[in-house]
Amino acid sequence: MYCGKCGAPNPPTGQFCAHCGAALLKAAVRPPTPATAPRPKERSRGKGLLKVAAIGFGGFLLLSAVGNAVSNSATPAPSAAAAPVAPRIARTVVPTVALIAAPIPRPLSAHQRVVATRTARHISVVATATARREADAQAARSRAQAAQARVQAAAAKAAAKASAQATQTAQTTQQTIDFKGFYAHLIGDQQNCADASKTAASSIQAAANGGDSVTAYQDASTAHDVCEQANGTIAIESIPGSLSSAHMDDTQNALSAWADDEGHAWGAAMKVLNDPTDVADAAEVRNQLSAAQGASDAAAIPLAGEAVTLNVNLKDIAPIIPQQ
Repeated sequence: MYCGKCGAPNPPTGQFCAHCGAALLKAAVRPPTPATAPRPKERSRGKGLLKVAAIGFGGFLLLSAVGNAVSNSATPAPSAAAAPVAPRIARTVVPTVALIAAPIPRPLSAHQRVVATRTARHISVVATATARREADAQAARSRAQAAQARVQAAAAKAAAKASAQATQTAQTTQQTIDFKGFYAHLIGDQQNCADASKTAASSIQAAANGGDSVTAYQDASTAHDVCEQANGTIAIESIPGSLSSAHMDDTQNALSAWADDEGHAWGAAMKVLNDPTDVADAAEVRNQLSAAQGASDAAAIPLAGEAVTLNVNLKDIAPIIPQQ
């Protein structure tokens, strides 16, 4: 007899199909034709058998565990308390249930393998692109930082240069002011002596030509006193600190020597006026006047050099003449 549902052979006395459990019809004594009989689903049949075997095996283990737990609990140990039954059952049943409930892994199909490969490849490409973008961004940040450092260095250099120029300009301005003031006092101190010397020289020349020798003597005496005073005034003039490297001390010393030589020259001239035959004093006059000219020239050299450095025209500086 054959099952009218699945087509499986069964004994003639059977009432239900041994394979699918369907009720057997007595009239179905021949197997259905291939055109009308449905094809058995082997995969479904395999799954059904696997489930039945798993359930049966799990039930057997469960019953064995319960039986062991009951027998152990019925016979207590003579020297120690009996172990709880629930943990023993749990230790036996839980792994069994977990084994039955665990899904059976299936191999991936060809399509799934292709999808997995493409997904992994896409993830790799995305990760590579992300790392490349991050590297490019880091390189861009490094270049920006380097450019910013160069800009800051250039700005600092420009600021330092501007500061140095401003400092130099301020120093030059102060030096110019100090130089003009110092020069005005020097030529002012020199001016009195120069004017008195000019007057004395004119009077002596007139006396030599038959003029008044008394006037010549008085003018020579005045020139002597004024030049001696100028020597002292020039010597005590304070040199500004901004001109410490301009050799103004050389100029000061040379002008002081000039005023001293002028004073000695007019002192010797007074002796010649008292005694026209005093040849030695006459020679002293010439020597002192020559020395005074050399000192004047020596004083002019540092003055001219500093005037050129500071772009100052000495002729534009008015002398500050001290009061007599």
